[in-house]
Amino acid sequence: MNPMPAAVARAFAVALACAAALVPDEGIAQVSFDCVTPATPSLVAPVVLGNGSAGSVTTAQVQQALDAGGPIRLDVGVSTLVLGTTLRVTRATTLDLGGATLSGGHVRRVIEVQNPANQTYAFTLSHGSIADGSTPTASGAGLYKATGGPWQAVTLRFFDVRFTGNHAIASAQDDGGGALYVVGAAEVAVVRGQFDGNSGSNGGAFYSLGSKRVNLYDSVFTGNHATGSGGNPGNGGNGGAIGVDGDARFLNLCRIRLIDNEANAFGGGLFTVTYSNASHTRLQTPPCRATRAARRTSSPAARISRVARSRSAAARSATTTRTATPASRYSATAGCSRAASATRRSSVTSHAAASGVRWRSRRRAR
Repeated sequence: MNPMPAAVARAFAVALACAAALVPDEGIAQVSFDCVTPATPSLVAPVVLGNGSAGSVTTAQVQQALDAGGPIRLDVGVSTLVLGTTLRVTRATTLDLGGATLSGGHVRRVIEVQNPANQTYAFTLSHGSIADGSTPTASGAGLYKATGGPWQAVTLRFFDVRFTGNHAIASAQDDGGGALYVVGAAEVAVVRGQFDGNSGSNGGAFYSLGSKRVNLYDSVFTGNHATGSGGNPGNGGNGGAIGVDGDARFLNLCRIRLIDNEANAFGGGLFTVTYSNASHTRLQTPPCRATRAARRTSSPAARISRVARSRSAAARSATTTRTATPASRYSATAGCSRAASATRRSSVTSHAAASGVRWRSRRRAR
C-alpha cells in the first residue's frame, strides 16, 4: 500500500498514546478485562539453591533444577550470577530469584524457553533481575521464547522482575525484543516489571509475535530503544518500549508507564498490529489526555485528525480499541511527546522519530 502522506503524519504528531484506544467497542472479541493485578504465586516445598551467600550456586546447578522443573528458589542474596551458558526452560517451572540477578555477561542470552516435549505448561519468574543479555544476531537477549511445539501452549509470567541492559539484534524487519521476545505464547503476563536500558530492532524492551494474550500490569518502561530503521517492510525500528504483532490477540495494558523510550521508525512507546476485528487492545487509566472516541470510519486520515484534536480532558476509565476497517488492516503505534505529557506525573514521554501516534497501513505477511 502507499505510504501515509507527510502532511497527515504531521497532523497527529501532537496526539497522545491513548489515541490507539479511541474506537467504539461493539463486536469486540474480548468482552471484558478487569485489570486486577494477579497475586504472586507462592512456592510450595521448593528446591533451594545456595546457602545465602554470593557464589554458592553455579550455572550448572540452576540448569539441573530447571531440567527437573517445579518450584525453585535461588538463595544467593542480592548477588549477580554471571551465566556460563544460556539457561533453558523446557517444562513447568516456577523460579524465585530471591533478589538475585541472572546476567548474560554481555556475551549471551540469559534464558531461552523451549517446548521439545510438546507440552502445555507455564514458566513463572519472580523477585530478581535479568541483566546484560546479548544476542547481536538474534532476538530476545534477556529471554527468548522459541517457536517449537504446539502454537500458544506455553504461558510466561513475571512478578517483580527487572530487565536491564539487554541488547538484541539491532537491525531486522521482524526481530528485536531486547529484554523479551516471545513467539506464539498462550499468555505473557508481567506484574510490577521494570524495563530499562534495553534495545532491539523492534520492541526495544518487549516484543510479542503471535501470542494470544499479553497482559501487563503496574510496570514501567524507561529508556528503551527500537534501533532498526524503515519500519516494516524495512529494517524495523518499531516500538521503542513495546511491540505486539498477531491476529486474534488480546493486549491489556493496566497502569503502564512509558518514559523516555525511543523508536527510529514508529511508536516510541507502543507499536501494535492487528489484522481483523478478532483482536482487542485495552489501556486502563491511560497516562495521557483525551475527550472522546473517534467515530468508526474507513479513512485513517479522518480518524487521525479527530484524535489529534482530542487533547482537552483527562481520560478516567479503561478504553478499548480494535481494527475499525478489517480490509485495510491498520496497525496502531503510540507514544507521547515530552511537551504534551509534561503536565502529569504518569504521562507517557516516549517519542518516535517522526510522530507520537500513528495509524499506518500494512500488508499481512502471507
